[in-house]
Amino acid sequence: SQQGQAQLNRLMGNPNGGDKDEQSEILHSASTVLNTVALCAHYTSELQKQVDMEADEIIAADAELNSGEASLRQIRMLKSCCDTMVESRSMFQRSLEVGLSKFASSTRSSIHNQIDKTIGSSNTSFEMDEHDFQRTEAVDPYVRPLLALIASSIATMNPELSTVISLLMCDRIAEFTADALEAAYVRKRFTLYGALLLDKDVRRIVAFFSKRSPTTKDRFRRLMQLTEILGVDSLEEVYDVYDAQKSVNEKSELQSKSSGNRYKIKVVDPKEVKRVLALRVDFSQKDIQAIKL
Repeated sequence: SQQGQAQLNRLMGNPNGGDKDEQSEILHSASTVLNTVALCAHYTSELQKQVDMEADEIIAADAELNSGEASLRQIRMLKSCCDTMVESRSMFQRSLEVGLSKFASSTRSSIHNQIDKTIGSSNTSFEMDEHDFQRTEAVDPYVRPLLALIASSIATMNPELSTVISLLMCDRIAEFTADALEAAYVRKRFTLYGALLLDKDVRRIVAFFSKRSPTTKDRFRRLMQLTEILGVDSLEEVYDVYDAQKSVNEKSELQSKSSGNRYKIKVVDPKEVKRVLALRVDFSQKDIQAIKL
């Protein structure tokens, strides 16, 4: 495990350079570590459930036949065994989380650089009219190269990873892609046409990830809400949009709690709505501040 972690660090340190054979060997070894840890976590959990169930049956049967000190020692040993398995499962899960973060981060810098030099560039403007919208949409200078880069990164990893790890890895990449896109977009100003282009681009990116992992849409929930708010035709429309988003957020939170999902979905809060609307060049600050959510 320590050797695999060291190899992950080496991959992070020079993800795009160095000898290709060495990179391939590191990728294979790191992938093997992640796959193995995931299997250990899964089977430890299954074994713990089975032992726990059988222990309860043994304890119940033993209680009817023997209540002596020897029986109590056996009960304590069984329970101790189950507790140890729970600790082992938690350890494997923590190791997997760390490994996934480090492995996914090998693509983070290249994705951030791509976003910074296109969408985040000072030469990129979303203060556009209908003609600018149509021209930019036809050329597609932002989304197509970004998705090509992400697809290449995922394709490089996937042959080495199990299906479960591939899905988890895709979620990680989706999360920091969404964060990087938001960081780039909130530095811009928008007309209605610029907001429409943003909405179209984000939908394409979400569709790209959703084909690879059904849970990645949650990683883009906040960004999708930002673009929806930014794309309103008038400030009066904000009330309906935000109320609908709030309802969806509440339902998602209940579903996450009932399913035991530990991932906290990032959403837009009322204070942020006004900051997002302030990015529109055609909305006045006075009218924005008058909104009561």
